[in-house]
Amino acid sequence: MPRPNPTTPYQEVNRLLAALTDGLQAQFGQKLIGIYCYGSLIWGDFDPSLSDIDLAAVLSAPVTTEELEKLRGFHARLAQAFPAWEDRIEAQYVSRQSLACFRTQETTMANISPGEPLHFVPCNADWLTNWYFVLTYGRALAGPPAAEVVPHIADEEFFNAIRTDAAAWREYVQNTRRSRAYQGYAILTLCRAYTTLATEKQVSKREAAAYVAEQMPEKRPLIKQALAWRQARDGTPDEATYD
Repeated sequence: MPRPNPTTPYQEVNRLLAALTDGLQAQFGQKLIGIYCYGSLIWGDFDPSLSDIDLAAVLSAPVTTEELEKLRGFHARLAQAFPAWEDRIEAQYVSRQSLACFRTQETTMANISPGEPLHFVPCNADWLTNWYFVLTYGRALAGPPAAEVVPHIADEEFFNAIRTDAAAWREYVQNTRRSRAYQGYAILTLCRAYTTLATEKQVSKREAAAYVAEQMPEKRPLIKQALAWRQARDGTPDEATYD
């Protein structure tokens, strides 16, 4: 499988992406259709000291239990080789069939994300925004362009999903109660949802924060705090900032 040069402005990230691509090609062989990088590393405002790396690997068939165990070992070795990126990789291992039917049929895929080990998760309509990002912004580290493996997702469908996700924070915000860093993440995520719906463009959290601060001057102190909390990764239990 041809592998484009995963060149970014960050040498260690380039080495990590190359090691990850080579390792997945060795494990999956012909079963691997493509690997796609998306998120802030692609659309901008990536912070090597803070940001996560977002990836999606598309396979010709679902990950098996045996393959999942091998993948866990691979990710553990990757963390040893690149310790600065331990728990900062978010990757989905999804079959092409799951991508084709995720709106109407729940299937299973493998996922690893910050704070969660590699495990099986449902692949369903909740993942629409991720697949839209892969389709629209994904850079192929291996395999064909994303548009050849991810089904079409209309912009309005994406915007509707953003509205739904934003509304869900009314309940989900309770999970941020004991972490200021997570509270900052929530605020900036909602800034980006607002910006996306207002401008019909997907931008980084920092750009979205600046846009909302301009549109809502009364929110500037809160947004400034959110940026500081997230940058500091301050996870100190402190409910004083929750309200």
